Amino acid sequence: MGVLTHEVVHCYQYDALGTCPGGLIEGIADYVRLCAGLAPPHWRKAGGEKWDAGYDRTAYFLAWLEERYGDGTVQELNARMLGVEYDEKIFKRTTGRPVRKLWRLYCESLEEKRDGIVVA
Repeated sequence: MGVLTHEVVHCYQYDALGTCPGGLIEGIADYVRLCAGLAPPHWRKAGGEKWDAGYDRTAYFLAWLEERYGDGTVQELNARMLGVEYDEKIFKRTTGRPVRKLWRLYCESLEEKRDGIVVA
């Protein structure tokens, strides 16, 4: 059911006229799968160098954005890719911060949670 959910998302998501990075396309599909409670047990939150590595890595990053910036954040990111070429500025327009800064904050939050520090 999880794979089917992921694939159906591709039918409805915007792709910035075919210019959106594949990792973001796959990450949005897996974000919906995650929200539907259909994530496989081997998925883990992970940082790393690339926010748009796709699939579960990007899905958890998008879930963090949704939690931090409010319901509809990922939906707004998707909507900003309708009928225009991809530009990373969609993240700044949506959250007020560039995606690289957001990724750094997300990775820091993962480290803080691993170290037992409560993140406010």
